[in-house]
Parts: sequence; C-alpha cells; structure tokens
Amino acid sequence: MVRFKRTWVAVAVGIFLCTSAVFAENDAAVRNKFQKRTHTYLRTRLPYRLFIPDRYDPGKKYPMVVALHGAGERGDDNELQLSAHKLATIWADSSRQAKWPCFVVAPQCPADQQWVDTEWSKGTYSIDQVPFSNELATVSDLLDSLDNEFSLDRNRIYVTGISMGGYGTWDLITRYPRRFAAAIPMSGGADTTRAASIRHMPVWNFHGSLDRTVPVRASRDMIGAMERSNRGCVFTARDFRSTAPTRIMPDSLIAQKVGFGALMLYTELPDKDHVMWQEFYENPILQAWMFSQRKTVEENLPPQTPQVDAMEIAFNYPNPFNPSTTIEYTLKKSTLVMIDILNLAGQKIAQITHERQNAGKHHVTFNAKDLPSGNYFFRIITPEWVQHGNMVLLK
Repeated sequence: MVRFKRTWVAVAVGIFLCTSAVFAENDAAVRNKFQKRTHTYLRTRLPYRLFIPDRYDPGKKYPMVVALHGAGERGDDNELQLSAHKLATIWADSSRQAKWPCFVVAPQCPADQQWVDTEWSKGTYSIDQVPFSNELATVSDLLDSLDNEFSLDRNRIYVTGISMGGYGTWDLITRYPRRFAAAIPMSGGADTTRAASIRHMPVWNFHGSLDRTVPVRASRDMIGAMERSNRGCVFTARDFRSTAPTRIMPDSLIAQKVGFGALMLYTELPDKDHVMWQEFYENPILQAWMFSQRKTVEENLPPQTPQVDAMEIAFNYPNPFNPSTTIEYTLKKSTLVMIDILNLAGQKIAQITHERQNAGKHHVTFNAKDLPSGNYFFRIITPEWVQHGNMVLLK
C-alpha cells in the first residue's frame, strides 16, 4: 500500500505541519462531538451531522468543511456517514482543530437516491442533461441556513467527497463555481464541459488507476479539460499522458510544490482500486493545503469567459531520464514561447527556448549531462498560458 510518509514538513505558506497521529482522539469520541440534525428543502429531508468548534466565538469567522459520503453510507440513521470513513471526522479531531478550528457538516443521502443522478460507470456526464438533484439542492440550502445561524467565513468554505460524494463535489463546484474556496474530489466524475468555469478554484483530485466502479478516465478527462482551460497541474503520482514508468512523488517534493502555490494537483495511484481515500485524508500536507486556500472571486460576479487556449497538454519523455529528455507540447496558434528549466527550489538554471513558434506540435530536447541526479521542472510560458512539468534525472 502506498502512503504518504508521516514526516515533519515546512511549506512556504508558513504552516508547520505535524503528523496526524499526535494527540489524535478516539474515533468514537470525535463522532460524539457532532450534533444530530435534519434539514428539509423542497420536501426533501436530509439527516446531517454538524461539528461546532469547541471554543466557538460568534465574534470570529470560521471556515467550514462539507463532507459528502459515498453510496455505501446512504440511509436515514445519521450515523454511517461518520462511522464508515474519516472524511468528516478527520477535520474535527482535536489536533486539527488546534491548528485549524472549523465547522464540519456531513449530510446523509437517502438510501434510494444519489448526490448526482447519473450512472457512475459512465464517468463523465452533462449538467445540461442531468438536473440538480433534490438531495444536493438540499445540501446547498443547508449551507445557506448554516451561514445564517453561525459566523462562517464565506471565503473559506471547502467541499470534499468520496465516490458518489466525489461526483457531488464536482457537481457543486461546477454549478456554484464562486461559492467554494477549494475542493477535494476522490474517485468521482464530472462534466468536462464546465472545466473553464472552475479554472480559478484550487482542486486536489484523487483516483485509483484500477478503479472498476468509477472509471479512472472520469478524473483524467476532467483534469485534461481543466489543463486546456489555462490550468497547470502537478501530477503527484502517475502522469497518465506519459508512457514513462510511474514514480510516486515524495512528500518533500509535494510539500515543495504546495509551498510554491500549486492550485491543481492530481494523485492517481497505480495499485489502487476504487477505495483509496483513507490515507490521503490523514496526510498533513493535504490538510494544510486545503486550509491555506481562500476564495478569490466574488459570488455575484458574472460568469467568466473562457480565454483562447494557446497550448495543449505538455509533457516530457523519457521520465526519469539520463541525460536527455524531450519536452513535447502542441500550440493552437502562433505565439511567443519560453521554456525554462528549474531546480527543486524553483530557481531557473537554464532557458532552452525563447522564440515565436507556429501552431502545431513541437519537441525540444534538454540535456542534463552537467547536472546531478535529482528532481527538476520544466516551465513553458506563453503570453496567455503557463505550465509546469516534473522531471527526474537519474544517473
């Protein structure tokens, strides 16, 4: 089983992280901190559990985490969404609350319903053809209700979900692209045509390559669509665009990327099936990344108009390499292109291209014969678009 290491990591955002095991509470004790409530909207009644920070002060503003469970936790007992997995309780543990006091809300979907009314095995779907489910609409109204009841920081509302809840996470942020500060969907699918509407939003997406419930192409298609909407992506495990052997990015490098301000990350584990989320919710890097995000767009602004993409997906091969690797990319129009090579600290150590290039496919070779083994990045810059890629030199 691949797990992030439990190490002390310092990220550039200034958050000093510690392992999740320190001062961790008993699972049952954490669950008992959640109030049992219900919310009704448009004749749909949802049980939900609510965690309120221990030292809640109405004079302060608090972030909130929305946790959407999977299909196996549906029902009306108001228990399963907490007891089956830690996607809600992990944020309420005293060790996290000491660093990031926040509200946590965990609604429960009825047994015969779904957060998104689509067939999971299809992966992607169309929002235009799949109406907003009554259950997810009730969750949305619940958030409004909680905002009226408590002192919430509307710039720090986060949403995460697993499987069916991964679909729900994608659905919420694409229907309400200006409501949430960050999203963590796991093993879910989305409407790829709405990728441009959330290109401003921090997203860390997870999926297992061997998923037989929700096909991994659901995440791959959405990540690809977001990249084509002027988003650079950090691939922390398998880069599905490359034929190079999979290399799991070490925690130290992931923390470095987060410290550099990575806003879209994709973690695809090659040896994981559908259930692959527990170890990631417990990872301190993921926790710190989420709580460092703040909403940067206003809810009442008109929809953004997608820009004309200058570039399609870029990658390098082979990767790892010794001593040369080829960077491949496709330009959709003639434009000025600069390609820099960066070291692990983000310092530019070489510039291999600076010229105007025509539309079409391009290849540039980078020779690292004078550099030591290690992790490096390429950075492709056009006037409208920036993309980074990871490179590993092994001598």
